[in-house]
Amino acid sequence: MSVSSMLSKAVGAAFLAGATLVAVPVAASAAPAVTTEPASARTVCIPDGSGIATGEPKFPVDKQANVYVGGNFLYSKGAELEGLLVVEGDATFDSGTKYNMGVVGAGSLMTPEPMSDMLVVGGDMTIASGSILLGDRIGGNVRVGGALTPPETGVDANGGKVRSGLGKTEALGDWAQVGVHLQQQSAKYAAMPATGSTNTVGDRLVLVGDGTTNRQVFTVTQDELTNMGSLQYEGIDPEAIVVVNVTGETAHFGLQSMLKENGTPMDPGNIDAAAFGALTQRLLWNIPDATAVTIGTGAQFPGTVLVANPASSTVMNAPGTNGRIWVAGDLEHKGAGSEFHAFPFLDSDVFSCKPVPPSVDPVDPVDPVDPVDPVDPVDPEPLIDLVTPKITHAVCLNDGKIADPVIEFVKTAGVAFSVEGEVKAGATVTVTATVKGNALLAEAQGWTLSADAKSATMRIILHKVTCESPVIPEPGNPADPEDPNEPTNPNEPAEPNTPAEPNEPAEPKTPADPLQTNPEVPGAEQTTQPNDSVSGLAATGGAPAAGLVAGALTLLVVGFATVVVARKRNAGHSHE
Repeated sequence: MSVSSMLSKAVGAAFLAGATLVAVPVAASAAPAVTTEPASARTVCIPDGSGIATGEPKFPVDKQANVYVGGNFLYSKGAELEGLLVVEGDATFDSGTKYNMGVVGAGSLMTPEPMSDMLVVGGDMTIASGSILLGDRIGGNVRVGGALTPPETGVDANGGKVRSGLGKTEALGDWAQVGVHLQQQSAKYAAMPATGSTNTVGDRLVLVGDGTTNRQVFTVTQDELTNMGSLQYEGIDPEAIVVVNVTGETAHFGLQSMLKENGTPMDPGNIDAAAFGALTQRLLWNIPDATAVTIGTGAQFPGTVLVANPASSTVMNAPGTNGRIWVAGDLEHKGAGSEFHAFPFLDSDVFSCKPVPPSVDPVDPVDPVDPVDPVDPVDPEPLIDLVTPKITHAVCLNDGKIADPVIEFVKTAGVAFSVEGEVKAGATVTVTATVKGNALLAEAQGWTLSADAKSATMRIILHKVTCESPVIPEPGNPADPEDPNEPTNPNEPAEPNTPAEPNEPAEPKTPADPLQTNPEVPGAEQTTQPNDSVSGLAATGGAPAAGLVAGALTLLVVGFATVVVARKRNAGHSHE
């Protein structure tokens, strides 16, 4: 063990021994019995009977962020931070002293795994003065998205890796969505109706439970919180979960002690260590709206704290916190000897020692068997589930025109939808869903959720289509012979082949017998001019083939007639 570790443990033990601190819940015999969740429903990170102690890490490793900062982190004065610190913005260390991180001298003894991430910064990290001792005896890693000043020299990582310039996304890794889970969890607890009441006696704030439900819910105003010097339970079983919703624009804790049932302060570092360890793992302070938060001043502060406003600024100067400290805005560690101790919150595995990314664990509803428990008049589940819009892509119509694409949204109460970009074929548009009121959007496939879960976007690529104009046939050519329906103009008959001249017939070698003339041919004196006959046939509208046949017959008849006439003439001359 290093000298610095021994001194740190000695200082922590001495501090705890002299402190007068937080109150014990009423004894189990004094409160009515309650029905609690089975032990298997919660992840056991710290065994029963354990509280603030010194020694070697001995419990299951903590794979959850003990301190989460959505904005910037400043360490100006303090001593130790147990567990993993995640900062989405910039981190500055300017105390002039050594800062123990990851593994500490006094705490829950629930530490990150050896050589795992113990300091994660999305932006720049600056060690203006002092130094960092990270992962004492077991080693730890540092991941920085931006620049580290000075480079590595101000960090003793005990053999772990120190890397910078990674970029915010790579540096944060799975922790990038912790802010969304913080918002969702805070909204769920804020929507729960109160099951108990508060009572103020001087500077003592008494939380009066109903003694029956296993989740006692209270509402405390900012004025009640400011005047609270001590805190006491009444009518609350030691095994019950306690949720305190703080209203108002500010939340200033000035807690000096928590009181036992008999009104005396409890000693969380000694005889009341086990009782304090049980109490701090079952208490949650939910601060959904405040912009200015202070956690102080003279006692070990019990419970997990959620500060959900991203515009908030939180200062921690109490001797020690004992639970998850998750803030959406800025956080400053500003208290001499002040320490962050790593204790889980047993109501949800989101705040347990399980690894990230933390699932959106719906908060268990108030016991439905108990008829006394009031039903939340507001929606107890403020998360809204988004549905993927129906997309009808562009198509070609029969006339060659394009039917534009259409994006249809499923009507969702409390959500407004908008489209950025022109909805047309081949375009890329972005649709945005924005929630109204106090509700939040749940994570949904295809949607990119904003950090505050108040809006989500989806990128849609519309299909590109190309439509061809329809082919319109040209009118047919009336003279086209391939058109069987096109009539022949009777005034323009097809020209027949020209027959041989009838007056100059070819002289046959052997004259034909005049007695063997064609019986269908009339007398020789009744001859018909071949040209007139052909023209007559053509004029009747007959087809060209019919005209050719008629012309051939005419030539044959004329030829025979000519021969007969010639024979007669020759016979006459012979008689003379």
